[in-house]
Amino acid sequence: MSLKKEKIDKLLMEMRDANQTKDWNRCVSICRDALAKVSQDDFNSWYAFSLNLACGLLSNEDSDDWASNIEEAIDIYKNMLQKLSFPQDEYKWALIQGYIGYAYHLRLEGNQITNINKAIEHFEQSLQVFTPDKQLEDWILAKRALAELFAVKTDTSVQENLMTAVELCEEVLGRCNDESTHEHQSEVQEMIEEFKKKLKSL
Repeated sequence: MSLKKEKIDKLLMEMRDANQTKDWNRCVSICRDALAKVSQDDFNSWYAFSLNLACGLLSNEDSDDWASNIEEAIDIYKNMLQKLSFPQDEYKWALIQGYIGYAYHLRLEGNQITNINKAIEHFEQSLQVFTPDKQLEDWILAKRALAELFAVKTDTSVQENLMTAVELCEEVLGRCNDESTHEHQSEVQEMIEEFKKKLKSL
């Protein structure tokens, strides 16, 4: 039987509280309980609990089952993508692409190079939607993630990949020109210096 709106709202509040306190076990438990009862016809609630379940699983790095949690999170994200239509739900679609990319970046199972390439593919998919003019923060995060991934990609030219990582960071710096992006500016500058050091050592 589906939950009534009052119960859903209560669970959503409890879930947000668990997120704020970083109580990932509680967050996962709340979301699992809700998803067992929430109808997928209530898409917004189903989406919120699914998204937070996956995020809770990925965030709980101290879990003894973290490797399997990552696998479950990837499956959750893929299931969510199947229920999102593009371009009607393009922002949510791009957001989930980025989350899948992050999950593959963290993934402990499978081949590392394959995981890196899958992560790159998903972040690049997200950048079909995220633009610096409309979603600057999302665009910056996706570009930074790609830079980090190219910097550790070894199945093709390491030198070219590091150069790509530097170029991606320089793109970000070109857009970090106000107070809201100040933190990114300093962190990305450090990334560039690190990548250039690696280039010199080749």
